[in-house]
Amino acid sequence: LTVDDSLIKYSSQEDVNHLLSALKDQYVISEDWAAKIYCGVTLEWDYVLRTCILSMPEYVNNALNSFLHVHSAKAQHAPHPWVKPVFGQKIQLTEAEDTSGFLNAKEVNVIQRIIGKFYYYARAVDHTMLVALGELVTKQTLGVATKKVAEDVTHFF
Repeated sequence: LTVDDSLIKYSSQEDVNHLLSALKDQYVISEDWAAKIYCGVTLEWDYVLRTCILSMPEYVNNALNSFLHVHSAKAQHAPHPWVKPVFGQKIQLTEAEDTSGFLNAKEVNVIQRIIGKFYYYARAVDHTMLVALGELVTKQTLGVATKKVAEDVTHFF
């Protein structure tokens, strides 16, 4: 049995020593009292303010490079496209039906890998991506992965 990255919160040294003693009786374990990295996430502890800052340095850049993403010259301030509301109008129209054509299995697989890669990061560090990722997951799992979905993934990048 191999278990990696178990983080233990304790209130007294005696309690944690008892737990470690019991574990060492049954298993070969190693200890990291600094707790700087957990499941690939870098932890920056501030014991005075009782906070912990989570980060994954270079994760996003490495992910973008692994998918050969080319950065756009135009700044993008929203993780997914949206329909601009027209204030004062009683009827707000939704987007037109997507008729852009379906993606092949290889293209769908790339979209799934992108979503998986960034979903891990979003859950661990930057939750602001979750709405956009959820929208992309919904579009590609309903069997309607289209070229528009691929454009939305590029927009997300």
